[in-house]
Amino acid sequence: MLRYSADETPAQVSAKRVTQRGKQMLLLESASFTPAYSLVYAAIGTEESGVFLPSATDCKPKLPLLLPIDKIEEPVLQIVDALGHMAFFRV
Repeated sequence: MLRYSADETPAQVSAKRVTQRGKQMLLLESASFTPAYSLVYAAIGTEESGVFLPSATDCKPKLPLLLPIDKIEEPVLQIVDALGHMAFFRV
């Protein structure tokens, strides 16, 4: 369990790993909470001892969004909406 204020608001993402210019990237195709509010933050990183450690962030994400995961063995995606709902996904 990550020590951030992830809540029980239902969230879903559609994402896939892609290679671009020889680097591994996560292509975030869609992300939403129910009820739907604008996505205001997306980050990719790792989890260490229950703490999320972001390695790349976007404070005004426009989908589709590419996030670098080249050196991350077990990436974790974080999304946040305009109301502050937060969710984490292992990808």
